Amino acid sequence: MKYDNLWAGSRYWLPAFSLPLLHWVKPFLPFLGLPDFILKQPLIWEQIYTQAALEYQTSIGTQHLSGKDYDQVIKEVVTKALQNLGSQAGRDVAMDFERWVIAHFCCHELDIVLHKWRSLLAIACEPPGSRRDRVPPPAVLVPILPEIADFIGFDRPFDIYSEVRTVAPLPEYEQIPYERLGICYEATMLTGAIQIALTRDFQKINYSVTNNDNHFKGE
Repeated sequence: MKYDNLWAGSRYWLPAFSLPLLHWVKPFLPFLGLPDFILKQPLIWEQIYTQAALEYQTSIGTQHLSGKDYDQVIKEVVTKALQNLGSQAGRDVAMDFERWVIAHFCCHELDIVLHKWRSLLAIACEPPGSRRDRVPPPAVLVPILPEIADFIGFDRPFDIYSEVRTVAPLPEYEQIPYERLGICYEATMLTGAIQIALTRDFQKINYSVTNNDNHFKGE
């Protein structure tokens, strides 16, 4: 993915910066895979975000920017914020957060890969005799198939969405509580980020199990 492409449709960056600071997001923070510094130093992160948001508002002003002009403003604001984070927490933390935003909100290629990966796990969990069990899963995965089945279950995305929806504020256009037609933009981002983070964590578990099995075999 070319670096310049990250700023095309750059609406994700500042909302992603704000997610760790939203009070209703706090119960979900441990599942997001954020750098520890951001979780342990919320006041410093709030200062960095507040400065970035102010610079964004100052740069936009009363202009109605769009396309490349808007993307350029976001690029400048975010780059400065990441440099600020790097100066206070270290370059590695800034790079980790940048990669986190890219992986969870900007890289659609990763979305596709993880979706296919979840589909393969779903096939591995098919019961014997079903139409999709022609190729059995690797033996090393068999002991954790129940855990995998729970992870990739049909209801899992809905459960995450439901949990987020119970605490997320209404979208700005929904002022009447009983007209709850959806969730706010940040809640949509959060739901997707949790799904991606959990999938990547589960990949690590599978890798660890497989790696340990090979170790015991002397491979």
